[in-house]
Amino acid sequence: MKGPLVTGRVRGTIAAVALGGVLALTGCGTNDTAAVVDGNRISASDAATGAQQINKQFPPDVASGGSALTTANAVGLLIYAPTIIAFAAETGHPQSSDAARSQLTAIQEPNPATIEMVQANNALRSLDQSNITEVLKRIRALKVSVNPRYGTFDAANAKLVAVPGPWISTSGT
Repeated sequence: MKGPLVTGRVRGTIAAVALGGVLALTGCGTNDTAAVVDGNRISASDAATGAQQINKQFPPDVASGGSALTTANAVGLLIYAPTIIAFAAETGHPQSSDAARSQLTAIQEPNPATIEMVQANNALRSLDQSNITEVLKRIRALKVSVNPRYGTFDAANAKLVAVPGPWISTSGT
């Protein structure tokens, strides 16, 4: 049993949040830093592990046009997750990490980032459109720095855009 979530809905919500949120992007300092949000570091390894574990628990329905959660998508969701989770709790829709963990039946030892992404997904699903508008306003106010290997932010269209590789030149010219 997969619990109360519908696999496609979970994946779709996670991907939509990761791609459709609002961020201000700049470079980050260390090789394993994917992003820094209000001084809190998100590691690339946590985002990669989280994406792998989400894909294992909620395999994409490729036949219906679904695709696997990428590390870049996971970085996006991990940027928004604390804001979404906190807002849901403030508005009477708290989503516990224990409930999120219980949905990860295919993962023996879920990474904290994986739990946080599922918890944020649950929190997002508990909100109505007016709440989502307020969450986006709060996300826009975050101080965010993102490693460019995970994309750039298109402010006009409010989406994370992949950077064509290679994003670092290795040539001497």
